[in-house]
Amino acid sequence: MELVRFLLLRSRRVLILAVMFGFVSGAINSGVLALVNTAIFRHGAASSALFLAFIALCTCAPLARVACEILLARLGQDAVYGLRTELAQQVVAVPLNTLEQFRAHRVLSVLTDDIPSITNMVSTIPLLCINCGVVVSCLAYMGWLDWKLLLAVLGVMAVGIGTDRKSVV
Repeated sequence: MELVRFLLLRSRRVLILAVMFGFVSGAINSGVLALVNTAIFRHGAASSALFLAFIALCTCAPLARVACEILLARLGQDAVYGLRTELAQQVVAVPLNTLEQFRAHRVLSVLTDDIPSITNMVSTIPLLCINCGVVVSCLAYMGWLDWKLLLAVLGVMAVGIGTDRKSVV
């Protein structure tokens, strides 16, 4: 959550756009599944409208995913640049004797190890957004097909989340 807050402070608009593109990409992936399901239940009688919708969805899915990844890569690089600049300015402002007390390896560790780990975390956000979009849109589609099945799946999900040992600790 701290990473999201940090990125929101850096560039709220870019992060919101990237998350939206991620959810759209996930929803499009689920739309392809729904479209295939529709074509199957029509017993192979595919119409030109289904074919055009399939082509449109298959074209839009990678575009939305790439847009999400590009926006978050830009945001991550801007955040790394800003952090390194701020840290370098703070290091320059510290008197030399104080800096020698902290030892240079600790300062270098922050600059070379900690900041890139933030960049690595930013790269996982597109996958998280896309997968959340897939889950939400698949659950919506499942609810549209059979609301009782949706309730059963949500119940099993709640039990699974509630009994996960990692979330309790």
